[in-house]
Amino acid sequence: MGDPHLAVAGVDPFAGRAPSWGRRGVQHDFGAPRASGLACRASKDSPHEPGVSARRRSGMEAKRGWPCSRWLRGLFMGVSVLASAVAPAQASGPAPGPAVMALQVDATDQVHKVFQIRQRLPVGGDGAVTLRYPQWQAASHAPTGQVGRLAGLVVQANGQPVAWTRDPLDPHAFRLRAPAGTRALDVKFTYLSPRVGNLAMTRQIVNVGWSNLLLYPAGVDVRELQVQAEVRLPAGMQFATSLEVDRRDGDVVRFRPASLQTLVDSPVIAGRHVRTVSVSDSPDLPVTLTLFATRPEDLALPEAAFAPLRASVAEVQRLFGARRRAAYRLLVVLDERMGGPGGIEHRHSTETFLPASVFARPEDNLRNLDLALHEYIHAWNGTQFLPAGMEQRHFNHPLQNSLLWVYEGLTQYLGKVAAARGGMRTLAQALDDLALDAAAAETRAARGWKPLRDSVHDPVILSGRGIEWPDFTGKKDYYVDGALLWLAVDVEIRSRSGGRLSLDDFVRVFFAERRGADALHVYTEADLLATLERLVPGDWPRFFAARLDTLADAGLVQALARGGYRLAYVDEPTETFRQDAQDRGVDDYLSSAGMAVGKAGLLRAVRWDGPAFRAGLTAGARLVGINGQPYDAGTLRAALAAGGPLALDAEIDGERVAVRVEAGSGLRYPRLVRSEPGPALIDAIFSRP
Repeated sequence: MGDPHLAVAGVDPFAGRAPSWGRRGVQHDFGAPRASGLACRASKDSPHEPGVSARRRSGMEAKRGWPCSRWLRGLFMGVSVLASAVAPAQASGPAPGPAVMALQVDATDQVHKVFQIRQRLPVGGDGAVTLRYPQWQAASHAPTGQVGRLAGLVVQANGQPVAWTRDPLDPHAFRLRAPAGTRALDVKFTYLSPRVGNLAMTRQIVNVGWSNLLLYPAGVDVRELQVQAEVRLPAGMQFATSLEVDRRDGDVVRFRPASLQTLVDSPVIAGRHVRTVSVSDSPDLPVTLTLFATRPEDLALPEAAFAPLRASVAEVQRLFGARRRAAYRLLVVLDERMGGPGGIEHRHSTETFLPASVFARPEDNLRNLDLALHEYIHAWNGTQFLPAGMEQRHFNHPLQNSLLWVYEGLTQYLGKVAAARGGMRTLAQALDDLALDAAAAETRAARGWKPLRDSVHDPVILSGRGIEWPDFTGKKDYYVDGALLWLAVDVEIRSRSGGRLSLDDFVRVFFAERRGADALHVYTEADLLATLERLVPGDWPRFFAARLDTLADAGLVQALARGGYRLAYVDEPTETFRQDAQDRGVDDYLSSAGMAVGKAGLLRAVRWDGPAFRAGLTAGARLVGINGQPYDAGTLRAALAAGGPLALDAEIDGERVAVRVEAGSGLRYPRLVRSEPGPALIDAIFSRP
């Protein structure tokens, strides 16, 4: 039996009576089941990518009309009444009115992994209308909206079809002309979520990502347009979301009206195997963790398994200051097929996708331990406090990512610090994790032509595209190198203040709420520099320019030495290094010979201008011989350990070639070692104050 606080989907989701648009429920996490009245069969409409348990289409008119017509008439009638009540007396064209937009999503077709969408969009009269599909998704910092997955688009007005055309310069915009007397447009379409890759739907879990599942009128402010959203879930599923639930009828969940911006920022995740635990009992800062698993045994965890996360969440709250905030929900999917390891931040919740063993065997997941913590920190840095240029009035305007080295870099660093202080990592594990980042920064060929600040453009440049030679082009270096930058800032503050102050003090001052916990605060680089100057006077513009705007390292890796450590290379990998290579499916010899080797000798990565590169090898080549012997993983490791050049035979583009790799002095794995005796600043940083 599942968590008693979770709602379970029943049968007959679209009970016959029309929704009560004016009804307002109490705030809670999960909808409680309600008895259904008249049964009304609905079509297979669902909103997002991955799938859940499938139901066969029943009672659906595939080619004409609207399924479950009685229910939909009631649904849209409520919006029509609202629209007519607030529409201006004289409408000049179909500028969207302030009425509520209705959105219905059917997420039950788990076999085909598709979502069926129904919408009613209020308009102010007849004339030209443009409907937009969301293109820019703030958390991905790029135009990642997948309009190519939208299919079967039909628009109606007053029960009659309305022809549409796609904007010739913008495939995310659909143009049409509303007939005379039109107060609302009825829209339906299907969202074709991925069948492989980053799933949104499986038989056990469904992720309802609203931005994939709607159109909205051009010209509206998404912060003001109100949406009444409903989702039909597969029978028997429990769900969690930060949205306020109005009511539940069977497996149909209706949410209280929210702004379009809030809706898109509030995913709904549902599953068959779900568990919720509290990870912060603070009355001012309540936080719950909801786990969604493919197998029930993955949730059979003792309470002690959550102790490190609880302690680390407390460390985050201490960093930012314990001011009253709305309840926060960590939504964690224990299934990497749905986009992991990784996560997406939201104002009042997170989506994090992790290996199923992350809580059961944290010692086997050292590189992934702080992912949920990273997304939680974004509740402050990135959602409540937002860099200038990242505010969204609508979802089809480019974002300015110029401060991603703060938005993501500072968050990345604070996540590492809080994880160590809370016990998710030991000090040794935190140092080993930092060593991997330092080694990547030290050997990154991109820094020879591209300053760190330029990496903020990578999300747009790389969006939806493959990347060749990532160490030469750079790939979102504001994460790894950005974390090292903020380590340098922390060390600088501690050094200048004689140990009296630290980055902790900067965080508490810079992220202080000035207009209440719900207010949005926009910051600039000038704000950041001014805060540092007040805290610890110095030439901070020059400090950051040397690390963000030059082609030299200028202090990223060197900050380790000021913190009491230096990057060294040893002949045995740390456990963190071993797991990182295992997660990537390679034997990582990038620091030894400039190559990472996968199964059957396939070169998965070759470092730009490294030993293997200079010898004429490339990613995609296959090793077939080593020093006159057939290729074998153990033989390669032994040959590298012996030191000296390697005579390798490889297949490249169907041809066999012989190359000589100057591998140098044996196996080399990164590790941090003490640079001098005595207390180390980095040890103090990773320890609870």
